[in-house]
Amino acid sequence: MIRRRLPLIVAAVTGLAAAIVLVSTLRAEAPKPAPAASAAPAGDGAEIGVLEAERWKLFTDILGRPGTLNDHVYTITVPRDDLDVSIEGGPVPVEAGLASTFHFYLCDCGKVNVVGQFTVLDFEANDVIDELREGMIKVVAVSPMFLGDRPRITSVRFQGEGGGRQLTSTLKAALEWTGEARNAPSTRPVGKPADSER
Repeated sequence: MIRRRLPLIVAAVTGLAAAIVLVSTLRAEAPKPAPAASAAPAGDGAEIGVLEAERWKLFTDILGRPGTLNDHVYTITVPRDDLDVSIEGGPVPVEAGLASTFHFYLCDCGKVNVVGQFTVLDFEANDVIDELREGMIKVVAVSPMFLGDRPRITSVRFQGEGGGRQLTSTLKAALEWTGEARNAPSTRPVGKPADSER
């Protein structure tokens, strides 16, 4: 029985080998794609290439903060320099992580992904979470940032996927519930009362 099928097996293997050789030849002869124009160098705040700068300009414009590009991840940091935080009586500098941080990167599907955290006072957390959920950004975790801190600082971790304008507009709306912007009447999101109105 095997002897009868042997010619068929040999023909199939020979045909497969010929197909592999043909594909290899076509790939070798195909023109090579040009390298990406002005790819952004990795690093800490290095010059962003022209194409990358245009891609992320919308994010910077909406959030009102410049960002940095590192290995195709665009990061915008909003320091909480409005806070005087102490742990067991000792001051915590803003540079020790008292900041909201947003990391944007492109998905292979063409959408924008964002992951990050809001650094908020404990009474700001619920409003920030409400804004994130309203904008279809998932809240991953809510936890204390420190032990023994005054005032109490909460970390709200999140992730989201969608259009760049929708994501950044949602983050901007959530930021307006933090710091000095929280009580500024001109920036109050429509339909949400300020703390003094609750």
